[in-house]
Parts: sequence; structure tokens; C-alpha cells
Amino acid sequence: MSARPEPATLLITGGAGYIGAHTCVALQRAGYRLVVLDNFCNSSPQALARIERITGQPLEGVQGDVRDRALLDRLFQSQAIQGVLHFAGLKAVGESSEKPLEYYSNNVAGSLVLLQAMQAAGVKTLVFSSSATVYGTPQFLPYTEAHPLAPVNPYGRTKLMVEDMLRDLHQSDADWRVGILRYFNPVGADASGLIGEDPRGIPNNLMPFIAQVATGRREFLNVWGNDYETPDGTGVRDYIHVTDLAAGHVRALQHLEKAPGCLTLNLGSGQGHSVLEMVRAFEQASGRTIAHRFAPRRAGDLPAFWANADEARRILGWEARCSLLQMCEDTWRSRRSQPKPAEPWRRDLAQSPSPPRPPAARRAALVVGHHPGARRICGRVVQQLQHEADRCLVERGKGLVQQGHGRTTGKGASQPDLALRAGRQHGAGLGQMRAQAQALGQFVDRRDVEPFIALSHGIEPVGRRGLVERRGGRPREEDLGAR
Repeated sequence: MSARPEPATLLITGGAGYIGAHTCVALQRAGYRLVVLDNFCNSSPQALARIERITGQPLEGVQGDVRDRALLDRLFQSQAIQGVLHFAGLKAVGESSEKPLEYYSNNVAGSLVLLQAMQAAGVKTLVFSSSATVYGTPQFLPYTEAHPLAPVNPYGRTKLMVEDMLRDLHQSDADWRVGILRYFNPVGADASGLIGEDPRGIPNNLMPFIAQVATGRREFLNVWGNDYETPDGTGVRDYIHVTDLAAGHVRALQHLEKAPGCLTLNLGSGQGHSVLEMVRAFEQASGRTIAHRFAPRRAGDLPAFWANADEARRILGWEARCSLLQMCEDTWRSRRSQPKPAEPWRRDLAQSPSPPRPPAARRAALVVGHHPGARRICGRVVQQLQHEADRCLVERGKGLVQQGHGRTTGKGASQPDLALRAGRQHGAGLGQMRAQAQALGQFVDRRDVEPFIALSHGIEPVGRRGLVERRGGRPREEDLGAR
């Protein structure tokens, strides 16, 4: 009896993000072994634990930036990676106009560094997360893959630049297997409710904003424009369930495994739904009234667009299956049934495969500060971390992990240099977080527990529910979450 072949190993960049996490679930169910690389700037390590919980299979998480060539080289050298699914990048259209250099750095330069590392390692299979924003203002609808490419914002232009890079690469070397998938509007969540879209700060997309109104986080929804030439006057978009989108990635990868080529496909439902249709569907799914107000049109918004996905159906045998109501029901389930606190990533996230860490640095001590204002200032966050503290024995003398300038050490705390990072999903800006940190004077330390991470060597754990003391020094901008 012949032995079963080893599953193919894939590198998933940005795999802890919304689309990346759902695609990880689909890939594990299809039998692939996964290595996830993510810097968690817009995601959480807890997503990795939840993926494992959904599939019952382990995956390897690596915390790092796709622009770090040395890290990529070590990954390709230490792992038998056979293909890459590239999700890592910034994706807010409005923000891209405010911070274009960040978008070109993350999206374009990051993709270039990744491709260089792949080429050096001889890994020539890539599925790229592109966007329908590459089309720009519609010259005809629905969009087909042959529509002229004329993006109207920096985000769309970064996606088109990477697409051009990939086409040029394949033209120069026909051994490359490239899939370019142009998304429309992903919504919904895994049926388990364990993973879904929960953006930090103010949502950029319609569905999470509606969900936040339904849960009471926001008072009402602004509907930008009700005088478009559409059936109800509101904007029309092509919404696709994120699990359908994830299935499209698996089909694209499987197609490329059979034959080299450069594949460019739309992934959309092929039909449009208006803002008010979405509101009514979510009201039906949740049993809640979605308060909304009409406001003037926003500059740059299009009246309507949707996809022609016939090519994906013809080449991949793929099509979107989920209805708008199911998208809303799954989103609502994910917002109501998020796991209870204290579900950390159960293994250290490797900062790099080599050199190995000294034993004392293999654990990050979890310590929760007890300050009179802690519960008032941090609320649910402190409760979550205290709950996790009850589960973890903090050993005096183990020391804390220090990260910085490419070095990792397990030495005990001695220098007064506490750097605090706050999760943006809790709505605290940089200035507000500084004030909270100063007010608390005590915080927490564990790399794999969100949303506060202390990267320092100026703290000492004390007992099971330890005390983290800030003994002076100023937190650095980058450690406070500035991006």
C-alpha cells in the first residue's frame, strides 16, 4: 500500500485578514498545509486560533512584514513552500488618497519584494488578490475582464501596478503560474460565526457599518445619495459572500497546478443590489431596525457597478452561490457569536524561522496590571486579559520578550523602556492611547493577546496576576501603533 502524498505547503500573506482567513479555512479543507505571514496591522493573531478551531487542523503563523526580504528568504529556505496566495496589503480606498505613499510601499513594493524572494527560491505559483477598482468609471456594464483599466484612486492604481508586474513576469518566464482575481464587494462570514469582518475604527464598507448600527455601536447609517438612476435611487453594488470568494481562490490555485499560465478573472455574484436592499435584508436577518439617513452624494461614488463572472464559470467551474439574505444572516451570526475572551494563539508566532530563540524567550509572560482606573478606561479589554491571566501562570524570573532592531532576547527586565501598542479596533487614537497609558501606568504583555502588546525590557512580572510597572522612558511612535 503506497503512502499518502504529503500535502502541498502554501504561504498565505495577510492570512489573518478578513478574506485571507476565510481562504485559509477553504484551503485547509481542500487538504493544503499553510504557513501564514501577517504583520497584524489590520488583523489579529486570534484569527489563526479560530481558523484552527473551525477546521480542526494546525497551521503555522509567522509575524512579519511582506517587505522584509530576509524574513521571506528564511521562510522559503526553511519551508517546502510550493505556492503563494498574496493577500497582504492596505485596502481602504479613501485612506489611499490621504496616505498614497503608504499604499505604494505596502501594496506595490511589498509585492515586488515577495516576487523577488519567490523567484530566488524557485517558487513560481502565485494567486494575487486584486480588485474591481482597476476598472475605474464604467464604460459599459457589467464589467468584463476586457473592460479598459483606468483606476481613479491610489488603491486601484497599486493593484493595477502589481497586475502589470505579474503579467510582465509571466511574459518573461512562461514557467510562472499566475492567477489575478478581481474582487467586487466581499461580505458575510463563515457559518461558524468564529471569523468575520470586524474592522478597526470606522468601517469603510457598507455591511460592517450596518452591522455596527444593528449592534448599537453606531446610531445610524448614512446613505450617500438617494437620487441615482437606480430602482430605488441608492447606489448599486455587486456583493459576494466571502466563502464563495474563498472557494474561487481554491479553484484558481487548483487550475494553475495543472497548467502554467497567467489567469485574470472577475469574482463577483454577477448581479447588483442597492443600499436599501442591503438594509432591508439585514433587518430581516437580524430582526433589528437599521436606522438610516439620506445624505448628499459623495464625490467619486458611482451609481452602479457589477461583475460579469462568465469567465470564472467557464474556466474554473466556479460561481457565487450564496444569496444576499444568507450574506446578512452569516454576518449577523458572526457579530453575535464571537468566541468568549481568552482564546490566544496557542503557540509563539515565529518572528523568523532562524536563529532559534533561547528557551527563556519561547514564552511571552502574560501580566495584567491592577490600577483603579483600569476597568473604567479599558473596559472589556481588561476583562478579556484578566480572564486569560487566570489561565496562565506567570513565572517570576522568566523575563519578557524584547523585540527590536532584528534582535530577540530572553534576558530579565532591567532597562526602563516600556513601549505600548494599542489595538485600533477599540477606537483609541494615538494621542488618546498615550493618555490612557499614562493614566494607567500599568499594562499587559503578551505577543499573542490582543489588543495591547508591550514590547519592552523595562517590566517585571509579579505573581500570577502580576504587575507591570512603567519605570520611565517614552513609548516610541511605532510601538504605539502609528502606521
